[in-house]
Amino acid sequence: MPNNVLEQVEVDHIVAMKDVGSLLIWLTKEEVVYKNNITQQEAKRVRFETEIALQKNASGMGVLGLGKLTPFTCPECNGALTEIREGNLIRYRCHTGHGFTADALLAGLTDKIEGNTWQTIKGLEEAVLLYEQMGHQLNNQGKKLKAEDFFRKSRQSHQRAEWLRTFFLQKLEKAETAVEKKQEEEI
Repeated sequence: MPNNVLEQVEVDHIVAMKDVGSLLIWLTKEEVVYKNNITQQEAKRVRFETEIALQKNASGMGVLGLGKLTPFTCPECNGALTEIREGNLIRYRCHTGHGFTADALLAGLTDKIEGNTWQTIKGLEEAVLLYEQMGHQLNNQGKKLKAEDFFRKSRQSHQRAEWLRTFFLQKLEKAETAVEKKQEEEI
């Protein structure tokens, strides 16, 4: 987060973590002079987005007019996302009001992909069980050829689930290693 802040806003102080406590103590003793540097337009936008965040009718309030419509969808509700630019900062808000920074959107999409992948694996594994159950039932009814077809489909589903699990876990491990390496480089 500190690097992200430095990229997005002008900061008053940059100190090492060990000096944060003493800086905060010093700042609390400093007299505060209130400066209202916010324009009327910015104040209106802040009020507008606060109402959206409070679960008001974002679509009816015109959230899609805050910026340009993107090809991205909200990882929470699958709604259309609008790109909102403020200086160097790019944010996204959906038609129902969910809001994201680019990093948060990417994290949400990644979580959704991971969840969908595990749902697919689970679905394949359930299909294996159902094919097996149906194959045994048909076998007991003397319908050997039909039963073998279900057993074959069970094996195929099992192979697909194993392939997907292996592939996904390998890719996930590589991605986590890359993220850890990047985080170490930033420190």
